Amino acid sequence: MFGAPDHPAAPATARPPPAAATIAPPARSGKRGRTGHPEHHRPSGGRAARGLRPAPPRAYSYQPCRPAPAGSRRAQGERGERVSEQSQAGRGDRLGEALAGGRRHLTELLGEEATAAFQARLAALHPDFERYVTGFIFGEVRDRPGLDRRTQALCVLAVLAAVGGPAQLAANIRYARAAGATPDEIDEVFLLIAPFAGFPAAWNALAVAREVLSAREPADGR
Repeated sequence: MFGAPDHPAAPATARPPPAAATIAPPARSGKRGRTGHPEHHRPSGGRAARGLRPAPPRAYSYQPCRPAPAGSRRAQGERGERVSEQSQAGRGDRLGEALAGGRRHLTELLGEEATAAFQARLAALHPDFERYVTGFIFGEVRDRPGLDRRTQALCVLAVLAAVGGPAQLAANIRYARAAGATPDEIDEVFLLIAPFAGFPAAWNALAVAREVLSAREPADGR
């Protein structure tokens, strides 16, 4: 019962492993060029190897630079010193005219003595600052013909009251009075800015106005 089987199994035979599949590369005819096509191949060795005559040597000609066109940067660079001297001279003339116009503008409104005192106070801060104020503010900006001087002065008071600056506000209140603005008009300007620039700004401006106008006009000169 537990003995050898009646029909013994056939011995197992080892099968050989399957051969690896090999893929033959495609046949090539000649060398390939950049595009991979045989016709695009160019043999090495230069023109002589390809049966071509050697190229003639290149002839280089050196010509002097042409003059720069008028208005170009190179042309401006060539005459840079002359242009700089002319521009500096023109700038100096314009500054001189602006300074003269600013002094004339101030003298017409404030008089000789007040103008000299005003310029001395500015020059004590810095000499260049006095020239900036006299030449630019009064010689150019405030000398424009679009608005009369009274209207300009009231506009400046509104801006100074809004941005702050009691010293500048006091000086421009005196300027506005010299330009023809009345104390009532100056007060109305400061009342007008209250809802836009804030009540503290209007409060401070009215306080400065009371101090300047009371010193200028002890009596009620409205």
